[in-house]
Amino acid sequence: SMLRSIARHFNETVFRGPSLLRGSLAAVTTPRTISDLTGKGVNWLANKMPQPVADAANKFHEWNSGMGEAFPSYDQLKTEMEHDFTGPLYEAKTGVGKGVQTGLEVAPSLLAGGEGAIPTIAKSVGAGAGSGTLGAAAHAMSGILPSWAEPVARGAGALIGGMFGPSGARRAVTPLPMSDERLATVNALRGTNPELVNASSAGQLTESPRVAALEARSPRMADLPQQQNEAYTQGVMRQAGSNGMFDTAGLAEARNTGAQLEALRNAHRMSPSEFTSLNSDLNKMARPGSDLYRAIGPSQPFNEVQRQVRLGPSGGNPMPLDMTGQRYGALKQIIQGAADSAPTSHEQIALANARERLNQAFHNSMPADEAERLRQLDQQYSNYKTIENIPAKADTNTVTPDQVFSKAGRGTPLETHATQAKSVMTPLPVPNNEPSDLVKALSTGAGALLGGGAGAHAGGALGGVSEGLVGAIAGEKIPHFFNVGKNIAGRTAATPAVQSYLKNQLWRPGPNSSVDPVTLARILMTPPERPAIADHSK
Repeated sequence: SMLRSIARHFNETVFRGPSLLRGSLAAVTTPRTISDLTGKGVNWLANKMPQPVADAANKFHEWNSGMGEAFPSYDQLKTEMEHDFTGPLYEAKTGVGKGVQTGLEVAPSLLAGGEGAIPTIAKSVGAGAGSGTLGAAAHAMSGILPSWAEPVARGAGALIGGMFGPSGARRAVTPLPMSDERLATVNALRGTNPELVNASSAGQLTESPRVAALEARSPRMADLPQQQNEAYTQGVMRQAGSNGMFDTAGLAEARNTGAQLEALRNAHRMSPSEFTSLNSDLNKMARPGSDLYRAIGPSQPFNEVQRQVRLGPSGGNPMPLDMTGQRYGALKQIIQGAADSAPTSHEQIALANARERLNQAFHNSMPADEAERLRQLDQQYSNYKTIENIPAKADTNTVTPDQVFSKAGRGTPLETHATQAKSVMTPLPVPNNEPSDLVKALSTGAGALLGGGAGAHAGGALGGVSEGLVGAIAGEKIPHFFNVGKNIAGRTAATPAVQSYLKNQLWRPGPNSSVDPVTLARILMTPPERPAIADHSK
């Protein structure tokens, strides 16, 4: 019935009398409203001053002179509109209707801030609900409170609801908001390893110790570590080109990416134009004046690589005009070996750049889709070579982030993935069912006092002593009931529906959902039942 009532009042305030139109007039007349508020403040202060000062200030802010004539007031525009176009606008009569009307009237001023539809609706609904609730409470006490209490309560409710309503609604939608850094980590994992995100608990993903402590009490979470290990391994093996696990079959499938890589690479060759451009760029990297030459002078390892690229496998007899896929594959290994054994960091960096330039030249000679496929296979095979020597554990077909991290190169995709995965695989805490000595003492003491008091009332001193002992014994059980309650809460938190709710990040904190002074200012600009604004008496 409440929803039907709100719908009926919404229909009345929108169609029988355009509240949005009144709100639009309020937004248009904001300059005058600001002037009115400023004038009231100045006049109040001036009236505390000597009479000449007070007279001058009041004269300056009179409604028919000074700043009052610079802009039309809300009342002026509304009166003229009703007289010339619409007739008297409908005014809500009930508490629910006034709440809906207030929410609609503040919407144009809020919308003018450019915050978007959802924050505007949330703040408008909050303003309307706050106005309706406090206004109805003041109305119910109309015989006790002064006559001006209800409009003041409605104004205060609109301000409170408009400012704090969205924050409360946001917390209801997203009870465990992630930090920006955490959300970036989780989103990255969704791209590389969605199985791990799905297998992780809400407490782990949102870094919430209290929720994690509750989840640990549920039998559903008993196999969480195994589920996460399997999910993480799926992500690792996929990056190595396999849909299997870390076992013989899965590694064999990953190893096959090498054969696919070789077949695709050997089906292409570097074009003559790219080959010429590659040799020119390598020459620039090593000639006098280059960074490498200024750092160490002539570099034997780099010069040898440059010579190998330029002359080809035949040593320059005949001189190659392009490069085959087989030669490209061999040169990648030659350059990598030279970089690994180079005596200085300058040469290592230069050789790494030469290898990257070689890759670029070959990829530019291929159709774009096949070049992308070659890059993908190249990365997958590199990932396979990283994990193939991880020692297998007995009776398991999974790997851990620590195992992969120890083998992966710094800054590689596998190292990044391992770091991100470990951050969400933090074990849930072991439930603590043993109350502290202080809790035991308090619960026992409370039981003794309650039992002794009841016994003394019914049976005198002897009854008090006997019932006090019974109460003390019963009081020892109080912490047990607390643990029972925590266990029930943990089981509830671990259910799939609650986990999905706790994980969601649909409405995280931000400028459009937090308490801000701009919202306060915009709601103040809206006229309905705000005595400080609507009362235009001098």
